[in-house]
Amino acid sequence: MLKNALLFASALLILLSGYLTYIYYTDLVVFDQVTTETVSFQSVDITLSGELAKPEGVENPPVFVFIHGSGETPKEDLAWYARKANKHGYASITFDKRGVGNSEGAEDFHRYFDFESLARDVAAAVQFAANRSDLNGSEIYLFAVSQGGWVAPLATSLSDVPIAGMIVISASVVPVREDRIFERAARLKREGFTEEEVEQATKLQIADQNFSSDSTSYDSLKLLWDQYKDERWFRRVYLSEEPLDYSHSWRQHHSKIIDFNPLPILQNLEMPVVWIFGDPELDGLGPVKQSITNLEGLKSQGKEYLILTYPGYDHNLERKILFDLVPTYSDWEKPAFNFFK
Repeated sequence: MLKNALLFASALLILLSGYLTYIYYTDLVVFDQVTTETVSFQSVDITLSGELAKPEGVENPPVFVFIHGSGETPKEDLAWYARKANKHGYASITFDKRGVGNSEGAEDFHRYFDFESLARDVAAAVQFAANRSDLNGSEIYLFAVSQGGWVAPLATSLSDVPIAGMIVISASVVPVREDRIFERAARLKREGFTEEEVEQATKLQIADQNFSSDSTSYDSLKLLWDQYKDERWFRRVYLSEEPLDYSHSWRQHHSKIIDFNPLPILQNLEMPVVWIFGDPELDGLGPVKQSITNLEGLKSQGKEYLILTYPGYDHNLERKILFDLVPTYSDWEKPAFNFFK
């Protein structure tokens, strides 16, 4: 009986969702039909493969280049966002991350990435868009998700083609160091560890980060390692018996990214940006409160920023109701895309 009631309620919500979607788009010119084209372009020494989608009925449309989050992400992971842009009259370029799908590059790049390579790949996509006679080369925008929020500002600074603006979803607008500390602490808290235990883990993490930046700080790391290695949280964080050597492949990768800080880059960029966040209490992957504080500081200096937050939504801007039967999404797209018109 309860199951039938839940299914009935779910069906009603789905119908309601469709109705609200209809109402949502009634005051917009919606472009439902798109033409797609498989494309490829050169980025330094590799070829990247992707898709160009254009809304039918729009001549020389402006275009969004989409930037992946972390992980082994193909272009399909960004298709949902790209179709949102297409509906609002924008063309979209999505591509397989280097080393993924049909894009060339090391297969383990997604694990041992560096920000400059990711940014240059985006800049190459922007150059490709600028070279297309069927696109509006003076209106090229970036759309970044999660980790892509670090890549987008760097790509803008490296691009030979001016970027008209950005939409950034669930970015960590803090140095990588701070992001990593927040993420681990949030996970340990969710798993039921005490504040004292989280503080211990954070102390060791900071020492570990410092060693990645400075090979001479090993002794400080080893001292804390030996002090905490028998704590119950330790194996939830570290698997090795000793700190990874400075020459270890992971340590070398860590040393390339740990000191990256997007704030000085953003300080030097002048463009409209829409920053979109979920609920600080639900997003355990990024420090939403500190990110917003940093953005408000930049906005007070004259940056053209629109900052949107959606209580009740997570890192993916998704909320599920009725025991996770019906996923619902925040209505960020209208204010985000209209910001550039």
